[in-house]
Amino acid sequence: MRSLSFLLFSILLPGCGSQPSPSSTISLNPNAWNFFYSTEMPAHPNPAGSGWYFDFPSCGGTAACSVNYLVTPIDLYEFGGHVSASLEITTTGRPIFNYRLARDNICNSPAHVRLFLERKNDPLTAHAEFYRWWSTPIAYELAAGSSTLNAPLIPDQWVSVLGKVGNSSQSATDGFNTALKNLGNVGFTFGGGCFYGHGVNVSNGTARFTLIGYSIGNQ
Repeated sequence: MRSLSFLLFSILLPGCGSQPSPSSTISLNPNAWNFFYSTEMPAHPNPAGSGWYFDFPSCGGTAACSVNYLVTPIDLYEFGGHVSASLEITTTGRPIFNYRLARDNICNSPAHVRLFLERKNDPLTAHAEFYRWWSTPIAYELAAGSSTLNAPLIPDQWVSVLGKVGNSSQSATDGFNTALKNLGNVGFTFGGGCFYGHGVNVSNGTARFTLIGYSIGNQ
């Protein structure tokens, strides 16, 4: 959850000589997905066919409600390939996706949803800068429509919580490689302006986010 000035993502492929990477279709059971750091949101999204959905909260564009992180646990060792998610957003009215929910969010980038990876046992401190990674430039600007986000698991496509691209240094590369071998959560974050995961809500209409599929690996 850092500034766009701090955010350009990266992720590392397994090293030479490693075993072939597995692939996994992530469960779409809504009870396996959890909202984190989100205000006035339920614990889990709602079932929708073979996937799930949630409605963006509405509180007049204030900071009283937001969807920030939405993740699911994963316990598999070492991946290559890509992360892929198929999603749809449906709207009524002419909703505004509000992201300036804090005074320090002074940047002008529109609200987006991004793919997210998190290492196990993330202490959420500055010293754990290589525990959380976001896809970039792969993202979807929040608006009515559908998209399949497909982010290769390669360093120049992911950025750490302090904005270091995975191939920007050996420590960043090593940090992502370790995270990739020890994933604890995967999913999405929602944000705009200076921050990738500091939350979004809507006003002037409604918006529903539906997840159709999510996979990680060599599929």
